[in-house]
Amino acid sequence: MTSLRFFVDPLYLIQSNFDLTRCPLLQQVFVYTYTVDGDTILGFGPGDLALALADPTVRIIEYVGYCSPSPCYCGATQPFYGINGISGACPVPPGDNTYVTSTAEANFLNTQPGGRYTGGLAGIRCYVWTQPDASLICGATC
Repeated sequence: MTSLRFFVDPLYLIQSNFDLTRCPLLQQVFVYTYTVDGDTILGFGPGDLALALADPTVRIIEYVGYCSPSPCYCGATQPFYGINGISGACPVPPGDNTYVTSTAEANFLNTQPGGRYTGGLAGIRCYVWTQPDASLICGATC
């Protein structure tokens, strides 16, 4: 069964209807799936989108908003970590990816002995906002 867990409320992303001229470097966040195994993943920015659109086994599910490519750009300060499941059954079951905003949780999942995500930290994928209406602070700096 495919499961996509990510611990960031969509309101902490800039929504798709936002005027991007205020923050032109924001990265589009989208959900996509591999049709061959059902693995569901978040994509970030034009590089991920180009790869997804070029792969005939990928289906874009939805565009969920925008995040910042760097800390403090347009007021986004919270790191958004991607973690790939690599331990356990081989091959890794589809959908075994998670996303967290807590540095402590990312480090714990990455280093837990025998854990499903041990060694799978993919790093900070982007930065999100720490208040619900991120559009109110877009353009702010830290």
